[in-house]
Amino acid sequence: MSGVGPQRPLAAGGRNLRKALSAPGFRTLWSAAVVSRAGDTLNFVALALFVLAATNSTAAVGSVVLAEGFGLILGALLAQFLVDQLPPRPLLVSLDMTRAAAAGLLAIAPSYPMAVAVAF
Repeated sequence: MSGVGPQRPLAAGGRNLRKALSAPGFRTLWSAAVVSRAGDTLNFVALALFVLAATNSTAAVGSVVLAEGFGLILGALLAQFLVDQLPPRPLLVSLDMTRAAAAGLLAIAPSYPMAVAVAF
């Protein structure tokens, strides 16, 4: 080995993570990202199970998963133009609040078309 970089990158990553988490600002950001990612995962699973229960159709579940995929791709394409021009905290908060409002709409009007709209 050339001596560049750590010999055990995973162990070094753990030390760096502990060091990064000791900074209050990063710890808050990291915690918010973990909660948001957990919510995204739960939403993905719950939406698919809701559609399956509401329609009893695996094709409907597939269409909701496809809509979520298209939403991710379209969101990534649009995000590249916005993220450098807007302050990150208000942007992240507004996006999370928009997703919460969409989930609230599904709670108010639980239907397959609403699930597809929320998934997108």
